[in-house]
Amino acid sequence: MPTNKTIPTPASKNVIISSHNPQNIAKRVPFAVVEAYKTIRTNLLFLLAQNKGKVIALSSSDAGEGKSTTSINLAVSFAQLNKKVLLIDADPQANTSSGLGIEIQHLDNTVYECLINGIDPTTAILPTSTDNLFLIPSHIDLVGAEIE
Repeated sequence: MPTNKTIPTPASKNVIISSHNPQNIAKRVPFAVVEAYKTIRTNLLFLLAQNKGKVIALSSSDAGEGKSTTSINLAVSFAQLNKKVLLIDADPQANTSSGLGIEIQHLDNTVYECLINGIDPTTAILPTSTDNLFLIPSHIDLVGAEIE
């Protein structure tokens, strides 16, 4: 089930980026946005070339800043470069999980079960439709994790 993300552009227009069709992004997104993603990817590639295995974390307390969209696009970019990528969705809204086509309603193991029930995280890893890209999905139950 494709999920579209809306991101703001410098010209105050909204642009739709489909996480299921990354090859066509350049055809629908303004040049400046495409170049910004390419710059981020290139800088990270130089960083990753020096060491094996890196953790890249994206976080912000503000909603709607493009954390899920950026995470998906970076993960797909690295996976297409034959890098093995594990994307961990730690947002209770699970937009990254659903953006990768995962039906979160029917999952037994998510990041919630890893944190609260102590299950082995390797049992929560799911393959995605992109080669080399794997996901530990999130779930709405994660909202109550801090209380538990």
